[in-house]
Amino acid sequence: RKDVFRFIAFAALWSYGVATVMPVERIIFNSNVKLSTLSDSRIDLNDLKELSVDILGGARDTFAKKPTASKPSKAEIREWKRWMQWVRRQERKHCKRPWYENNLSQQVQCL
Repeated sequence: RKDVFRFIAFAALWSYGVATVMPVERIIFNSNVKLSTLSDSRIDLNDLKELSVDILGGARDTFAKKPTASKPSKAEIREWKRWMQWVRRQERKHCKRPWYENNLSQQVQCL
């Protein structure tokens, strides 16, 4: 019984440690962006704006370029503009703070 309890306690602490260090929201963002390109996808990228500042770098990289289609639709251009506004707003909100108000994730995303 003692060994089973130790194993469960160790596994719980280990999984908690991994979950707190692992960039879960960035993984969610990247996988949803890839899934949204599928033809039968029902993923709304606007819902991803509710995630934390951890996705700022991924959003900046993903939406850094205008839509590359030969003639992008108005909806694609509107979506791109909304995301670029969101990125700029998040950078103003999180990247201009003094160093003592930031956490490590914000420091990495604002480089």
